[in-house]
Amino acid sequence: MSAPITLRIYDENSEVVKEFSKSFVPWKMLKKAMALRKVASKGNEEINAEDMDAIAGYVVELFGQDMTLEMLDNGADMGEMLTVIRSVMARAAGLVDPTIPPAS
Repeated sequence: MSAPITLRIYDENSEVVKEFSKSFVPWKMLKKAMALRKVASKGNEEINAEDMDAIAGYVVELFGQDMTLEMLDNGADMGEMLTVIRSVMARAAGLVDPTIPPAS
């Protein structure tokens, strides 16, 4: 099994106040991540407000009811949020890559 996907929420002093972890990624979330792959492949300086809203909505949906947009607005790191999407996409690529042997 893959390592869990994690996202930390920080306070105003850059201290971690909450950490979210997801080991299982539902199929629909894999598909949604693939739809965001163009956004995730942009450099941080190229991402616009619309992209940020799409990423935030995806991350909230992925981690579930304990996470809110307000938490992300106030304490999430953009780089970590992009890493969440890239991690989900890497799992999807592993599922469809025939050169990767199946897990035992």
